[in-house]
Amino acid sequence: MKKYISILTLVTILTTLIAGCRQVNGLYEKATAKEYYVQIQGNEDKQQHPTTKEYKLDAYNEDGEKAKVTFTVSEEQKSPVFLRIHVLKSKDPDENHFVKDYETVKETELPEKVKEKIKGN
Repeated sequence: MKKYISILTLVTILTTLIAGCRQVNGLYEKATAKEYYVQIQGNEDKQQHPTTKEYKLDAYNEDGEKAKVTFTVSEEQKSPVFLRIHVLKSKDPDENHFVKDYETVKETELPEKVKEKIKGN
C-alpha cells in the first residue's frame, strides 16, 4: 500500500512541475513578444489551405524596424486592413519570426514611423 501511495505522490509532483513549467513558458513568451504592425492589401504572398490563409509580410515596430513574418489567419482579411501582431523574434534576423497573435487596428492607431514605412512600400 505504501508503494502505491509513493507512486501516486511522485506522479502528482511530476504533473504539477510540468504544468508549472508550461505556465512559466507562457509568461515568458508574453513578456518577450514585441508589438509590430502589418498591412494586408490583398496582393500579398499568401497560401490558401482548406481552413486558413497564410501570409508572408514585412512588419514594422513603433521604431520603424522591419521584421519578416509568416502567420496564418482562420479567415481571409478584407483589404486593406492593418493588424497589430505580437512577434517572438528569432535569433536570425533574416529568418521569419513567429507571430503569437494579432488584432485588427485602425490606421489612426498606427505609430507615425509605421505609417511612413507602410506608405513607402
